[in-house]
Amino acid sequence: MCGSRFSLSALLLVLSGFAVVPGLANASSSFYTGVGAVVVDTKTCTSSNCHTESPVTCNGCHGHGTHKDFNKNSINLLATTDKSSYVVGDDISVTLKGGYIDGGWVRVNVYDSSGTPLVSNSTECPHNAASYASTCDLPVTLKTRAVAGMTSLYVGWMGNEYDTAGAKNGDAIASGIGVGKRATSTARHIEEVVLTNTFTVADSTPAPAPAKSGGGSFDWLLLSGLMGMSFLRRKAAR
Repeated sequence: MCGSRFSLSALLLVLSGFAVVPGLANASSSFYTGVGAVVVDTKTCTSSNCHTESPVTCNGCHGHGTHKDFNKNSINLLATTDKSSYVVGDDISVTLKGGYIDGGWVRVNVYDSSGTPLVSNSTECPHNAASYASTCDLPVTLKTRAVAGMTSLYVGWMGNEYDTAGAKNGDAIASGIGVGKRATSTARHIEEVVLTNTFTVADSTPAPAPAKSGGGSFDWLLLSGLMGMSFLRRKAAR
């Protein structure tokens, strides 16, 4: 009897260990199966409307794609450009990194300082595609053109909003563009928006060369000497 109790206790301990190990708990494909329209497990972005494409996405869920670890107490999205200075017309490569579970895919959007969309990976990674390339997973790199006046860019992670209760979210963006969380036109999806590093964009037209001097005292003396020599020669010839 004592031995059987020990075996049962050991089994329960092992099973409970699997339940709390974050790498095992958060990576299972079974978490993409929902019941009706009810969110079964908000920690794992599970609902009947979750994506089922191949591969299923982890980084497209707020619980996995915006935090640094399973504690979910911070936003670790980081957007950087490939250089700190550009010329008008140059390509700017913008890379968004984040999340703590590799795998799947996510939507990434780049905006200028006024909130105008510049580029998105929606063409290469369209909504509800049958399958996704590895380039659709974080980190994602997109290119846009340098324009005069640019000093930084906004980059948005777009995915399912569900997360663990009490998990960190960006401050709500009431309207327009900014750093934080904002609603999208897609139900149950939000954007977490971050700002890139600052950079400069120089005019592509070269600066005009400085105008040459109209003539200094040396030039005037040289011209006067030549005129004087010419006069003396003509006078001697007479």
